[in-house]
Amino acid sequence: MSILDNIVIHKKHNSIIAKTGGGNNVYLPKDTTITIRGRAIGTLEDVNFGRIQEQPCDCPSGIHSDGGINHAHIVELSGGEYAVKCSGSKCEGALYVMDKEQQLVSKDIPFDDISKLEDLKDAVKEQKKDIKRRAIAKKVDDWLVDNSAHVWFDEDTEKYCIKRTTHINYFSKNSFMQFFLSSCGAKLTGGDIKIDTMRSDYRPDKDEFFIQDGHKTINTFTQAPLMSVEPRYEMPKHIGMLLDNLFKDKKQMQQFLNWLAFIYQKRERTQTAWVFAGKPGTGKGVLVDYIIKGIWKHNAVCNLTDSHLESAFNPYMQDKMIVHFNEISADTKKSRVSVKNRLKTWLTDETIFINSKGIKEVERSNYCNIIMNSNEHIPIDIETGDRRFNVVRTDNVLIKQDWFTGGGVTVGYIMSEVEDFAAYLAGYDVDEKLAHSVVMSELKEELIEAVKTMPELISEAIVNKDFDFFLDCDIERWVSRIDEFKKPSMTQIENEFMSDFISNKVLSILVSAVFGRETNMTSASRTIFNKFKIGVKTHNGSSRGYRISEKIDVKGF
Repeated sequence: MSILDNIVIHKKHNSIIAKTGGGNNVYLPKDTTITIRGRAIGTLEDVNFGRIQEQPCDCPSGIHSDGGINHAHIVELSGGEYAVKCSGSKCEGALYVMDKEQQLVSKDIPFDDISKLEDLKDAVKEQKKDIKRRAIAKKVDDWLVDNSAHVWFDEDTEKYCIKRTTHINYFSKNSFMQFFLSSCGAKLTGGDIKIDTMRSDYRPDKDEFFIQDGHKTINTFTQAPLMSVEPRYEMPKHIGMLLDNLFKDKKQMQQFLNWLAFIYQKRERTQTAWVFAGKPGTGKGVLVDYIIKGIWKHNAVCNLTDSHLESAFNPYMQDKMIVHFNEISADTKKSRVSVKNRLKTWLTDETIFINSKGIKEVERSNYCNIIMNSNEHIPIDIETGDRRFNVVRTDNVLIKQDWFTGGGVTVGYIMSEVEDFAAYLAGYDVDEKLAHSVVMSELKEELIEAVKTMPELISEAIVNKDFDFFLDCDIERWVSRIDEFKKPSMTQIENEFMSDFISNKVLSILVSAVFGRETNMTSASRTIFNKFKIGVKTHNGSSRGYRISEKIDVKGF
């Protein structure tokens, strides 16, 4: 670094202004080599130092003096920029980077260790990168604030996540960067923004961030606007009339309101479900589409169908408090059993496995409460002693009611009362025990009678070697519960099932899977083998079991 006394050099209009100690100004082309007092000071590519009384500094703040003396370093940088360091008392040693129009580019570069032009260029280059990173980070932060969003890298799904007020998006690294480029113009590279690594879970009972199993966890629950309102104690007029139309039994209606108020107030799982069955046009859809969805918003999902139940993927169950199934067309007994077993799993299990396309399967806390609508048929079988399903018969068609006006008029009144109904649920005196209970109804008794023919269906499947029937009844899930040292493999079960002899152990597994509860061979023998005479007790040398008869139509017995 060359140091010259009594010289200050300025860049202006593509020329060099050199002012000597004698007060003479020299205007020279930018690339001119200047020699003063026999010493070459070079061009503006060099570093120069000067002192002069009341000489304006090239920093953007104008004239600075320190006891009448100004100090400046000027360095030419790449791209037509140059750097100025002023050590006057007002500048306090600040370093500025200016463009060719003398506009401020950056400032406050650490200068203590800079001794070479290359060091300064590296420092400026690094600071410009930092300025770019901060500008990108500001764009991202502004977007997150504007959209009430959080961003993190999820340990479980191994995806970048953005949580907004109504949903969560999952991204690969590339799609994550592309999202912010298109959303706010932020061109991300590695390290531009700080992203926390966390786990996530749906916990309506927790704060937004909490510790779970020793891990920092972000809560994927977001409250819908009507999920927290001041309580009121009067039922809205038109919603009240709709409920009266749905429920013949007013005691059953109060039980449903208690169930719904429990979910609203406690934000917990009831482990019970409601099935509304009957004629179309009775208001079942209005209840879920406008009232329940209107209150719980993104925390509820409505109108799930067969395709959802049949798919191996179930993202629709993630982050939900109320799940509604509409017209599940399970028109055979084995399909009704399959639907029932799956629903019972979602109702009772503490956690639920979420399997989404392109995302690693994860286990989440289960807060699901289920409502099912059906017009003419019932898509589930309910057995004696059931403790999960409340069943309502709906026969009163809305359009035939004097108070109901078509063309969306009455539905419009109902929609306008949704906030008042949320307030009614907030003020409801909840009976927690009742919310977890089911009561008998006329329709439920009919369904229980219908399910008593299930042994007939099991007998037919055994005799006709219909192993798919048991697969449809989630036998794999039942086998997974058996102790590892005791359970046979699915291949062993199927091979034995297809042979003439089936051991009591395998038969017990098959029957238990269908009924969804542990069933011993004494009960199975009495209700299936003895009743329908489909086999003979025998011993194959190592196990007791049954030798199965030829294929028959058990319905003839």
